[in-house]
Amino acid sequence: MSSSKSFSNISSWKLAIATGALRIVTVVLLSVSFTVLNNHVLGTPYYRISDPGKILQFRGTAGYQYMVATIFVGLGYSAVQIVLSIYLLIRKNKDANKLFLFQFYGDKVISYLLISGAIGGYITANDKRDFFDKSYDQIDSALNYSNTSASLLLLGFVCSAISSVLSSYTLPKRSSSTDY
Repeated sequence: MSSSKSFSNISSWKLAIATGALRIVTVVLLSVSFTVLNNHVLGTPYYRISDPGKILQFRGTAGYQYMVATIFVGLGYSAVQIVLSIYLLIRKNKDANKLFLFQFYGDKVISYLLISGAIGGYITANDKRDFFDKSYDQIDSALNYSNTSASLLLLGFVCSAISSVLSSYTLPKRSSSTDY
């Protein structure tokens, strides 16, 4: 009985470390995604054909605003989860039962938000590409960077989805050991 309990502890430690590493990778990917989007896309000026005197920027586009919002929500959630993971590792999982549902459902919600933000970025870039002539090199470059940022956001979704799967593996173990 003691060997199965120690195996369970080793397994839960490995899952906790893997989940923490995935969250760190998610934070890095989302940070780089925002940096690329902010530095190369959002400030790019363009002109409307009907009003060439008015300068617009991609910053005012709803799709990019949604993409930025999902990046910040994902960053915030992942940062909170990293802090909670470190806290639980220090406390040796004594308070883990109190937070497992938050982690499980939060991972699901954040995964869906990140994938919707990435899709929003791809759709916005394709709409802008159709809107502009192919002769604008600066616009084409900005839209390529937009797709790069959306791809990084998509990779952040993959890390978050894997973390979600890992948290679902630990869910039955933790809920069966919950003391009421």
